Amino acid sequence: MLKRAVYRMLAEATGAELEVLRTASQYYVMAETVRFTVSLERELLEGFDRLCKQRGWTNRSEAIRDAIRRQLVEQEWAAGDEVAGVITLLYDHHQPGLAERLTHVQHHALDAVISTTHVHLDERNCLEFIAVRGTAGDILCLKNDLLGLKGVKHGDLTGTSTGRRIQ
Repeated sequence: MLKRAVYRMLAEATGAELEVLRTASQYYVMAETVRFTVSLERELLEGFDRLCKQRGWTNRSEAIRDAIRRQLVEQEWAAGDEVAGVITLLYDHHQPGLAERLTHVQHHALDAVISTTHVHLDERNCLEFIAVRGTAGDILCLKNDLLGLKGVKHGDLTGTSTGRRIQ
């Protein structure tokens, strides 16, 4: 809210006012960031720098922010909070009754299933992506129910956050 007010004032200001407001807006942006020191063994830091380069992080701060977010997402899943994710299924659509069973399981989990995308990979194999949101326990049960169906060749769950608790 303060950020919007500063930007609005910047848009309306002229001359000396503009210079003061630019300084204030830079201070505001800096005030959101906290600097801290980390002590590491040299070899660990060198390995971290190689990882940063491999993954394309522009600096160590981005890598550390990403690692912290990953841990916060894992914590949400472990705590049983409301989370989100994608269940991916690879299956043989020639398996008798499988399509109906997949639909049945999803229809009984309407509170968790947000959306489904179905892709025909070839004349026999289908790939399905099921976007989900709910408690970690409910989503894990749904994943297990779907992967346990005869004819599902492979499946996985990619879990993430709803974004409400991480920046």
